[in-house]
Amino acid sequence: MNTLTYSLASRKHIITSSKDHTIRLWDVGSGNCVAVGEGHTDSVSAVGIYQLEATLISKQQFAISGGADKILKKWSLSNTLHHNGVGSIKLNASHSVRAHDKEITCVSIAPNDVILASGSQDKSIRLWKSTDLTPLATLKGHKRSIWKVSFSPVDRCLVSCSGDRTVKLWSVADYSCIRTFEGHTASVLCVKFINKGTQLLSGSADGLIRLWTIQSGECENTFDHHQDKIWTICVSPLNEKQFFSGGSDSKLLKWIDVTKEEEAKRLDDREQNLLMEQALYNDIRNKRYGKALHAAIALGHSHRILTTLTAILEEDGTDIPSEDPFDSKASINSRLNSYVALWSESDVEKVVGYTKEWNTNAKYSYVSQCLISSLFSVTKIEKLLKIRSVCEAVPALLSYTDRHYQRIDKLYQGSYLLDYMVLTHSLTHSLIYSLTHSLTHSLTYSGLNDEFITNRSNKRYHFNWQENRFQ
Repeated sequence: MNTLTYSLASRKHIITSSKDHTIRLWDVGSGNCVAVGEGHTDSVSAVGIYQLEATLISKQQFAISGGADKILKKWSLSNTLHHNGVGSIKLNASHSVRAHDKEITCVSIAPNDVILASGSQDKSIRLWKSTDLTPLATLKGHKRSIWKVSFSPVDRCLVSCSGDRTVKLWSVADYSCIRTFEGHTASVLCVKFINKGTQLLSGSADGLIRLWTIQSGECENTFDHHQDKIWTICVSPLNEKQFFSGGSDSKLLKWIDVTKEEEAKRLDDREQNLLMEQALYNDIRNKRYGKALHAAIALGHSHRILTTLTAILEEDGTDIPSEDPFDSKASINSRLNSYVALWSESDVEKVVGYTKEWNTNAKYSYVSQCLISSLFSVTKIEKLLKIRSVCEAVPALLSYTDRHYQRIDKLYQGSYLLDYMVLTHSLTHSLIYSLTHSLTHSLTYSGLNDEFITNRSNKRYHFNWQENRFQ
């Protein structure tokens, strides 16, 4: 059997096509074959059946088939209404037409039963009148074989998928391509409308099902539960909140739309996060640092964790020590020990990841180094080695720590020049003070142009600041 489809109007018949060159109509209730259609000269790869209830009432039921013989056939099903359940009725083809230049791979009948579409390995899609198979238009744009076509349940458009890894939306009004959906990495083998024609589901040879929004053209989600080609997607006509998929991995999967549940969960999580953020802000303001750290780690707010750790280290007006900020023995570093000791392995894993980023910035290196010191002080090394992220972070921490030490060494060496300048400046002022003090009994500072006047002879002397002498 190659394909299977059902009628939304009767809901008691399904129709199949096969490699034995036939199509068969089956009764769903009894499981018996109601009718057989013979006439194709090669494998029948595509079949479709009427969808409109008015067609059933008017006793104009029909089926469409196409296959490797490139022939499109219309079959009358009106003689199957009064089948007595014994044997199989022979179906007659009312119309036949050579539809394509290569094998027909798919057919689809519009919801109003007026138009039908066929797709082929010749890369084209052709539209036909369902009454007499009169050609209406040929849609071209795909670069590989057409694998599936499907009409929209609400709009005058149809969708197609191809081996060129694209999905195309076509207008039935002017026969133009409205939109192309790209994103699959392998041949797209099946496609269906869903959610009242506003979205598409497509399955491909890479085992992925993608959900597309028609209006935006964006891929909303990707489902990865098949391990091989996905050949069919079927949307429940009674409940569009679920669909089925089948593939070469011998799996038939049922999918359920959980959008509302996930949205409710997202809103609930958002509300909880807002409450936790407010509690975090209050804890920081009231210096309840333990609770603040716990909330910040749970929320994954790395900046809040950093500001809280900084507040702990700078508490009581104590700022970064000037002598050796990386001295693990400094008392200021031990302030973090009581908080770090309460962290779980998952907390340590998160914070180490943040610390690795903080340590790359000289502005936050002091906090990160204090945290590392406390972490190794209160946590057993065996426990740390079991945490994968800690082991992975060590090389990066060591590399930037070495850079911070080099930077501090340069600053320390540069401080000697500053000491020398300050000392020189102090000696100069000391010399001037001594001279003026010793000469106060004979000199008076005029305050103009650095001149001194003798008290006895009223002679003026100019003090040369560069040579430190009177002229």
